[in-house]
Amino acid sequence: MASTSPADQLANSISPNVVGLSAAAEDRRRKPWKYKGYRDFTRWVATDSDFFILRRFKVLNTRVLLSMQDNISQLEARLDRLDTEHSRVEAADVDNGTFRNDPVEDRRAILRQLEVDLKAYNEYLLSYSSLESRPPASRQNIKSVENWFFNNRNAIAPEETEFLKQDTDLIDIVEKSRSPARKILERFQGLLSLPLLRRRDVPNVINSEHSETTIYYSDERIEFLGSALIVSIGYLMLIGPLWWLEFEKKEKARLGIVTGFSCLFLVLLSFVTNAKPFESLAAAAAYTVRRHLIDVIAI
Repeated sequence: MASTSPADQLANSISPNVVGLSAAAEDRRRKPWKYKGYRDFTRWVATDSDFFILRRFKVLNTRVLLSMQDNISQLEARLDRLDTEHSRVEAADVDNGTFRNDPVEDRRAILRQLEVDLKAYNEYLLSYSSLESRPPASRQNIKSVENWFFNNRNAIAPEETEFLKQDTDLIDIVEKSRSPARKILERFQGLLSLPLLRRRDVPNVINSEHSETTIYYSDERIEFLGSALIVSIGYLMLIGPLWWLEFEKKEKARLGIVTGFSCLFLVLLSFVTNAKPFESLAAAAAYTVRRHLIDVIAI
């Protein structure tokens, strides 16, 4: 009887099905472009509008519009030359006051072409003006897509992921209104992964691998948490000085407390709310007056 090594014994004990599964898993690992590709990527993007990011192509759109404008300008110049030519004293008598019976064929042809070109130009211009008014994509959303490409390397051809490097040209297809407080909270990945903030309606189009690498949190809950943060800070700003002033008897120190909290209130109001500058100043002024009145009453 021939002897076998422990390795041979282990190999003989492995089921052909297990070997087949292992080989298939290895093949999937080495060929993500075959087994994942755009099918997995588009399914993942479709799970949340935050992941849907495209380029604005600002430079190219500008160039096309300028080209269209120049073509129309050339037609305009030709039309002006024809009008001038047929309005000269020595020119033949041509009725320049009619469209229906205009005898100048070149002029009629230019107007027909202008009708086509102006329509295309106006539609393009209105369409792009709407696109141009959109704010740039948020850094967090860009980072999310970058992370997917990193976690699924070679699933998408590297040259076809280069668009993310044009970060100033990227826009969110679906624009979400985010309060400054929410933007601050969204920087903390550990906070977003808390069960309290997780979405319950996670889309079923994603596979388990995506579920492990993507955090789906509730927009409503993160906004509520941001609002609660603002309310808490505001409450502390109102109550804190009361207790401090109660134990401070020096006039200059009390004035410093009121001034310091007023400045802090203005800074926080500017960073954690969407208030406009004059609204922030008005609120800070009201806060300062309230603090002063409380101080006077305390005295």
